Amino acid sequence: MADFDSLHRPKEKAITNRIMKYLKSLPGFAWKQAGGMYGTAGMPDIFYVKWQEQAVRTDEPPGVYMLRFPAVFAFEVKRPGKGKEIPLEDQFKRRQREATDIQDAVMSQLEAAGVGCYVVHSKEEVQKVLEDALYVAWY
Repeated sequence: MADFDSLHRPKEKAITNRIMKYLKSLPGFAWKQAGGMYGTAGMPDIFYVKWQEQAVRTDEPPGVYMLRFPAVFAFEVKRPGKGKEIPLEDQFKRRQREATDIQDAVMSQLEAAGVGCYVVHSKEEVQKVLEDALYVAWY
């Protein structure tokens, strides 16, 4: 029989649905990766792509130019664990503790290609990741 704590933690599907509803309310494009025999093993649960703009000041020729490039995020959704959680900022420890070996390997390959990969437990954590990552920087 399951313990009381595990019965009252939200299911991964419910967390994923909340995150998808939030991401679909934003500009950009979000999709849930197919699981099972139709998906790729180890692929994160959710992907989100948004255009990012960044102003760059140059001396030669003088001026400010707007660069536009896609920002790509991948979220591996996990149920909140028992006891003390590892902080969102410490993704290395979160992945060691919560992601499978194949998930960690795939996320490492995605990061090498420029994708921001995160293990998250809630919609609020996704909001924090995006708030910290999506900004316009002036140089």
